[in-house]
Order: sequence, then C-alpha cells, then structure tokens
Amino acid sequence: MEMKNVIWILIIIMVVSCFKSPEQKNKAMAIETAETETTEKKYTDQKINPTQNVSDIPNAFDMPTEFIGKNWNSNFGNLSPVENFTLNDLQSCSWQRNDTILIFSHEGHYARMSRDGNNYGHYSLEDNTIFFFPPLNIVRFAEEYAIISLHYSNEMYYEGTPALRNDDETIIFTANDSKKAIVGEIVKIHQHYCEKIWEKGKIITNGVLFSLPDITSKNIFQGDYYGRKATETAIVKLAKTTINNIVWYYILFDFSSEEPSDGGGPFYNGWLPEEYFE
Repeated sequence: MEMKNVIWILIIIMVVSCFKSPEQKNKAMAIETAETETTEKKYTDQKINPTQNVSDIPNAFDMPTEFIGKNWNSNFGNLSPVENFTLNDLQSCSWQRNDTILIFSHEGHYARMSRDGNNYGHYSLEDNTIFFFPPLNIVRFAEEYAIISLHYSNEMYYEGTPALRNDDETIIFTANDSKKAIVGEIVKIHQHYCEKIWEKGKIITNGVLFSLPDITSKNIFQGDYYGRKATETAIVKLAKTTINNIVWYYILFDFSSEEPSDGGGPFYNGWLPEEYFE
C-alpha cells in the first residue's frame, strides 16, 4: 500500500473518532460524573494541622442573605424521628451540638454558628447523608477536624434523637427540641450501646481520661491544656457499657473546683473503666 493511501486512512479514522454518537457522549459523561462523585465520597474527617493558617482553610465566605440576623442561639422548629429523611425535614429545624448550631436554607446554603464565629457554605442531601462544601470545621477531643459529611439517624443517642452524626459517632448534632432518653434507657455513644445513668463519683488515678471506651484510644490528659489539669475532682457518671468484660463509664469532668487559676472550668466528657473509681 502506498504511503499516500496509509495517510488518508489514518486521517479518516481520526475524523470518525471525533464524532461520537449522542449515546456514546452521554455514556462518557455519566462515567466521568460517577468517578467524580465516588472520589468526593471517599473523603472522611480530616484533622486540621494546628500550624495551618486559618485563612488557608476554605471554610468561610460572605453571609447568604437568608441568614442575616441569625446567631449561635437562633434555635427553631422540631423534628420527630422519621424513616425517610427529606430536605424539608432537614430544613424544618436547627441542629445543635453544645453551643454550635447548624441551619440549612431552602436556597442550598448551610450556616455553622457558634460563639467563636459563623461559617457558611453549600450543602446537598443524598441517601440520608448531608455533604458540606466547604467542609465543617468542628472541634472534638480538643482538636479541630474538617467534616465533609454527616449522616441522618433516628437512633437514640445520648444527646437525643433524631440526629446528624459523623462516621465514628464522635460528633452528634440533634434536632432542636429533640427527644431525650431517660435514666435507665439504652442510648448510643461513640458506636456503643450504653445504659444512661446519673451517678456522682470520684476517680483515684491522675492523668487518665480516654476519648473512647478503649484503653488504646487517645488519653485526653496527655495533651497540653487538659494535661495540666488535676483530675482529683468530683465527676458525674452519665452512662455505662461493658466491653470485653470491662465496665466503662462515660463521664463529665468539672474542673472549676480544683483549678481556679483560669477562672473555673472547663467541663469535659470522656471515658474511664471502673478500676479508676473509688
């Protein structure tokens, strides 16, 4: 075959390949979209580097108009636990975690409001999961994390039900005026089912307060600020569970009586096995 013919054949092949049918183009676009969504859903909670400049974190932009006049105690609405969670359910009330609230607008914006300031972004709801763009910056275990998504749940957590939770259930937002468990009922804390209790107690060992019901988890008092706090103080046992024949208590620490140098406080939740109690 002459070289001229070979060149013409190659040109024809290239031209034909550039003109895909609508079905082929749609299939290619669908594959690309699926790959993008899969990549986005692989994101999990990410610890924020404490040396990172806050301005470098894509978490704050101008306040959407629907949030004008709102602040960290702008609580409203209520929601009973539902099986089929909808956008209307999400938007019908505010969601609380300590002194932080989340509000979801009909325009597709979220507002994270707290005493430390407000942040705004976009959100979407898919399969009972809320995705945040940009992520939420949330403090847990005295460290800040970027939260890409929260899942809806109608289980009874210690904080109440219904709730929005992260993957390991260490971050819980409950609907305003949510249903609360009473003492003696079973509640969920950090992926474990526990009995809700209310007992005063006193620990006998310094420097131990685990972040999870597991002695291999982070010891809260091996850090800086909490590590300098005395732990010989009255505590309240909030819940208990048994794991591998060890009884664990979910407790509330109040440092205000033993550490007055900083004006009292703080309060802190953590876990201890029963061997550390008097």
